[in-house]
Amino acid sequence: MDTGSLRWARGQRAAAGGGGSVLSSWSRGFGFYHNVTVPVGTKALVMLPVATGIAEVTENGADVTSRKDVAILNGGTATTVNKIRFISVEVGSGKFIFGTSWAR
Repeated sequence: MDTGSLRWARGQRAAAGGGGSVLSSWSRGFGFYHNVTVPVGTKALVMLPVATGIAEVTENGADVTSRKDVAILNGGTATTVNKIRFISVEVGSGKFIFGTSWAR
């Protein structure tokens, strides 16, 4: 994901099994914010850009590691894609508001 000068994006994708659509929107400015809505009976993989690592990731303002409804993948170790570090999480149905301190 190389956002260049892009400041926000919004989209949706059909959920596997035909259970509706996964909705996704993100914005950046003083940090990065990613809103995800997942339909009932579905899971979603969410990749969050980070400046330092898992310690900066929040969900609805709370430390993401304290959330039982968010599975942290790869032991919370960031992976690098196109020179940007990402933390990957998996979520089930619901609405999620993720935040990180990542800035371009």
